[in-house]
Formats: sequence, structure tokens, C-alpha cells
Amino acid sequence: MFEYDSHSAIDLKEHERQGRDGVSVHDISYASPRGGRVSALLLVPSRDALHAGLLFMHPSGADRYAFLEEALIVCQGGAVALLIAAPYARLPQRPVFSFTDRDHDDFVQTVVDLRRGVDLLIARPDVDARRIGYVGFSYGATVGAMLAGVEKRIKAYILWGGAAHLTHFLRAHGKDIPKTKLEVYLERMTALDSIHHIGHAAPSALFFQNGHRDKNVPEHEALALHQAATEPKRVAWYNASHALNVQACRDRYDWLGEQLDLAPLSPALVKELGKFKLKQMVRPKRPCGK
Repeated sequence: MFEYDSHSAIDLKEHERQGRDGVSVHDISYASPRGGRVSALLLVPSRDALHAGLLFMHPSGADRYAFLEEALIVCQGGAVALLIAAPYARLPQRPVFSFTDRDHDDFVQTVVDLRRGVDLLIARPDVDARRIGYVGFSYGATVGAMLAGVEKRIKAYILWGGAAHLTHFLRAHGKDIPKTKLEVYLERMTALDSIHHIGHAAPSALFFQNGHRDKNVPEHEALALHQAATEPKRVAWYNASHALNVQACRDRYDWLGEQLDLAPLSPALVKELGKFKLKQMVRPKRPCGK
């Protein structure tokens, strides 16, 4: 389902470049193996070194700018980051779910586009192919679980706010769809449920982050995903909502630092890292400049 021609041209194009906080922010696009172009941000530290590579995948209702603030700080620890937009978040933007076959195709395309993103990162001379990581929140965690089942070049996955069954969410939000049509739709979408993929993640390391007060993901759904996952894995629960909290943000960096050999952050950067919140997950007016 998630196979693609890895020998096809990436066809990387740069549309704009700006500097911020010692990081070069590139507005890029590359060819999707499933058609069209993937819009993305590529963040590159200014200092010359062999860096880790990181993929960031946004939640639903957001786009490639969602993780920009966090990624800028993580990059200062020694990582090149790629932040892609899901198909629905590319121009012309459209709703996340249509309750048609397009939804299935969009999820598959997102996984394939991320695999192509791994190709892009490891083709860079400044990226260590042995130190590739992934951070996905909500929609990004769902996609990340599918990706973990097939993409073994990624050493470490952080799945934040993920659930075992995408179809659990879709059934709850498809109440206005005629019952017969909804059942046919859910039957096709079942193949994408995270629980079918996360059991094939080894040898990649997994870090699950969930909130006890998450109204989007019931605890039993989160627990089912954790239990189905392969080792090595870490699970952290927070007294927080879906967006989690400052501690979760800092835990992400600490774990990535251990897995990908990132440099410790200065106390000032650690303090800034804690300011990253869900409300920032919208495109800023000036995303790359101050």
C-alpha cells in the first residue's frame, strides 16, 4: 500500500530562503510519487557538521508551519528538519475529511510523501542517515504509526496524541453520513487503523505521549496503541489535554537527544521550547523572518 519508486527524481525546488535564530529556513517543494508536489519547509543549522535528520508531521486543521517554532529550537541542537504539508493542506486547501475514497488516498499519499522526505534528507551530505527521527501530533501520529510499519530508516518515532483506531474518530464524526455509505467508507478506512501497523515498527524506537484529559483520544484507544507496539518503546502520560504541556515538549527533546545524539540546549532555549503551544499551530504572517 505504501510502496513507491524510490529511484524517481525528487525534483527539489527552492522557492524562498530566510534566516532565523541561526537556522536557514527554506520554502521548498518536491515531487510526490503519487502526483503533484509536496510543499515543505526545510530547516538547516548554519554551522557545518554532520546533523541528525528530523521529519515533523502536523495535526489536522494545520499545515507545515505548525511545528516551525519547535523545529527551529530542535535544529539548534544539531538537526536538519523537514516539515511537510499533508495533501489537504496544500494549495488549494480543502477539508481534512470528505468521507469519500479520497481520504484513504490522502493518508496513503502522506505516508509515501514522508518516505520520499526520508530520501531527501539522507541524500544531503550534512545529514547522518543513521540518525533520522520523526515527530507527529494527532493526524501526524496516525500517519506516523503507518509510516513506522514500513519505514525502517527512521530510528526514532515520537507519536503524540495517537489512537489505535482512526475509524473510531471517523465513526464519531460521520454521524451525518447515511449509515450504509458510512459503513462502506469505514470498511475501506479500517486498513489505515494504527493498530494494524504499529506492531511492525521494530527495530525503530517509539515514544508515545498522551494526556489523561484528552477529549479527542479516549484512554482505552491510546492504551490499545501502546500495547500493540513493538519494543523498544516508551510511554508517557501527562495531566493535560490533547495538546499536552510544557513538560511533554521538553521530554520530546530529551528523548530525541538520547536517540539521535543531539546537543544539549542552553537554559534560554529550554525556556523557549516550553512556550510551544497548540495556539501557535497556525501559519504566522511572517513565518521565516522576525
